[in-house]
Amino acid sequence: MSFSHNYLTRRFLLQNYRDYVAVTMIGTWALGYTLRSYDDRTNSNYMAMRMINDDESDITYREATNKTDAAVRRRHALNYSEKIKKLRAEKEREAALDAFNYLYKKDLQ
Repeated sequence: MSFSHNYLTRRFLLQNYRDYVAVTMIGTWALGYTLRSYDDRTNSNYMAMRMINDDESDITYREATNKTDAAVRRRHALNYSEKIKKLRAEKEREAALDAFNYLYKKDLQ
């Protein structure tokens, strides 16, 4: 009795091309890994050069394109947000003091 042509030894559809499928899967993974690492590196360099440090103290980023509009805008936006936070804290303190004075009939300043 021969087992060469029964359901136990019959090849499935992908087994005919399993080498091609394996090479395609491994190649796709390797290409994706390479592109992802390159993209992460270029994004990190872009952020470090244009967004994070806009000064000339770091020799790594001492280039003519270092002080870009994005970096200067970011610094001004951070300064402005700090100013707004301070003003908001003062107004909230005044409102809390008014509420305390109203509730406890005090006249604290």
